[in-house]
Amino acid sequence: LHSESRTNAELALFEASSGIKPNSFALVNLIGLATELKCSSFGKQLHSYVSRSGYFSHIHVSTSLIKFYSRMHSFSDAHALFDEISEPNVVTWNTMISGYVHAGQFRSALSFFTRLYSSHVRADAFSFTSALFACSQLSLFKLGSSIHCKTVKLGMDDNTVVANCMIDMYGKCGPVEHAIRVFSETVEKDVISWNSIIAASANNGYIELAFKDIKPDGITFLNLISACSHNQMPLEVAIAYFQSMIDEYKIAPSIEHCCSMIRLMGQKGELWRAERMIHEFGFESCGVVWRALLGTCGTQEDLQVAEIAAAKVIELEMDEDYVYVMMSNMYASFGRWEDVDLIRGLMNRKRVKKEAGSSSIEIDSSVSSL
Repeated sequence: LHSESRTNAELALFEASSGIKPNSFALVNLIGLATELKCSSFGKQLHSYVSRSGYFSHIHVSTSLIKFYSRMHSFSDAHALFDEISEPNVVTWNTMISGYVHAGQFRSALSFFTRLYSSHVRADAFSFTSALFACSQLSLFKLGSSIHCKTVKLGMDDNTVVANCMIDMYGKCGPVEHAIRVFSETVEKDVISWNSIIAASANNGYIELAFKDIKPDGITFLNLISACSHNQMPLEVAIAYFQSMIDEYKIAPSIEHCCSMIRLMGQKGELWRAERMIHEFGFESCGVVWRALLGTCGTQEDLQVAEIAAAKVIELEMDEDYVYVMMSNMYASFGRWEDVDLIRGLMNRKRVKKEAGSSSIEIDSSVSSL
């Protein structure tokens, strides 16, 4: 823990164990501190105090305890506390739902959302965004569409945050046309709206976008470059977007932008152009960009650029075992057996192990390795 956090925790423990009796608002803050620090023993002490003092009937206190146990991934305790509350409000419901989402237990989150929707408590925008996110992670198109209909019925479909989640959900598990329709019907589009629709376009190989009345950010352009790659757009179109990002929107290219452009140039066979770009934007000391270039060399079988990229990866990175394996395979594909023997000699001296090849297939939504 940081010294300030440790001091806060010690102070909180003193307040809880001394004669000073914290009120409900102080308890919420103390439980929040235990949650933030992931301090299980402190949180359980506070739970015990809450039970003895009768503060559990205060809904904001009991909800804070549910959040604490959810973040500890102790859902049996969180669930038990929830069931003790006679009239949970929407914040309490959302705490359970978001807790499951945060832990990656998306089916449990959707189960709780279904219970919420069937109760007398009205779901809010946060409830729907959590449920839509869970659907996107599980690729549940039909359920996601059903939740979309519920937002329309309750008049929440014009909420920008909810709309953004619907765009993301349809982009990941439905026809991209659904995402585009939601996007076009969203009155107040923000940067996340644009990033979501561009990502949806990239995932589905479909792009029909123009920057109209919103200023895109670096992530927007990263998704746009990806969309160009998936949609087999001409390289010059992607380069024009990339240059517009720099010149018009004054966004400095990041390593991620550079790697995306390298992969796109590699797809088009422009490896020397990609190699020059690394130097032009000052990324020659970043091993990750050379790894990206080396990866594209493997698909394009460009040995000259591969040798340059491999040398830079070995120079800049500690874990270079895969470089020897890849170069050995490339030399073999070109019939340069002397170089293969040389590389394998280096691999033996460095005790580099060539990993066994594997592939995976999807069977009934589960992945199996072969």
